[in-house]
Amino acid sequence: MQEIYFSETFEPLKVSVVLHHSTQNSYKAMISVIDQRFNKIFKQHFLITPAQLKVRRKLQDLGLNQLEMNEVFFYLETEFKIDFTDNEVQSILTVGDALNAVKRHIATVELH
Repeated sequence: MQEIYFSETFEPLKVSVVLHHSTQNSYKAMISVIDQRFNKIFKQHFLITPAQLKVRRKLQDLGLNQLEMNEVFFYLETEFKIDFTDNEVQSILTVGDALNAVKRHIATVELH
């Protein structure tokens, strides 16, 4: 079986994963599902559409108050069954930061 190298770029972290051809599509599908679930949280709980969730957009620019910002992390942790550290939460400034943090947590669980 031939190995195919597939890289997914996470800002600011680049994670490269070696996947066999048969699992490459599964990986892409998993990333797509993560994106959909992430978007659903914002739409369902905060009435923020996926079109508003630009990767470089600051979370504070989404019009969320401090309580809602905390709720974002609560919903992400609950939906994806992950735990953010306090330092990690403080370092998440943009929509892309939040999405990448979720993907890193899931990749850590998947690889162990």
